[in-house]
Amino acid sequence: MRTLPCLFFLSLVVLLPLTGCKPSATDSGSAKDYEIRGKVTAVDATKQTVTLDHEAIPGLMQGMTMAFKVEDQKLLSGIQTGDKVQGRLKKTDAGMVITKLEKR
Repeated sequence: MRTLPCLFFLSLVVLLPLTGCKPSATDSGSAKDYEIRGKVTAVDATKQTVTLDHEAIPGLMQGMTMAFKVEDQKLLSGIQTGDKVQGRLKKTDAGMVITKLEKR
């Protein structure tokens, strides 16, 4: 009869610490900012995207050409194909978005 209480206690000791180990989706620490530099290969103001042939982003990805959403359509004002740009990229659980973009 003592086996059941012992198993219950043992399962609590093992499982309870695990319940607090997972970060929540609303955790403010889940977003990270990165410096981004590259050359504009396309701008689509209607979709609020810019395609960049970007340099490597240390800690995130190697250099490549890809489209990024921009946080605000105003960031695309004056930006055109062929421009060399730099800015900030925010990576969250929901994806990546450029929060700052300016010509170099």
